[in-house]
Amino acid sequence: LAFFTLVSTIVFTKLEYVAWLIFSAGDCINLLCWDPTRKLGFVGFLARVSSDIVLALIFEGLKELAKAIGSFVASLQNHQLQIDFDRAILTISVALEAVARVVAFAIIAFTFVPQWSHTEKDCTSSWSHALIGDSSLFCLQRQLGIRQRQHL
Repeated sequence: LAFFTLVSTIVFTKLEYVAWLIFSAGDCINLLCWDPTRKLGFVGFLARVSSDIVLALIFEGLKELAKAIGSFVASLQNHQLQIDFDRAILTISVALEAVARVVAFAIIAFTFVPQWSHTEKDCTSSWSHALIGDSSLFCLQRQLGIRQRQHL
């Protein structure tokens, strides 16, 4: 459960950063764009690409963490052959990684993209606005059209 929470937090934090970069720093709410390079130029491009590189490096680290968890769980089982032990580690680590990524993106997909009802665009009373500001995903869900939300 802690592993799933960690992966979900990392993915959610990365999306919050991208949302801030595009819609606050890049002013794409007013410019009706999807990319911070329209306002920020090359610096916006570097910020967007560097966040993707950092996320890829973090996922590589999480892969090693999943292998360590898989190794621990496999050591609790009674494997008679080394190949069975190795397969158990691989199976557990791949399952952890797959489920963690699916859970992280499913949470975001069900909270950010759909618009279940028409609400006011003012989100200053929400908890996410107090923590993050106007570029929080919950505020942006109220302010952006469906096409802009799908692109993010």
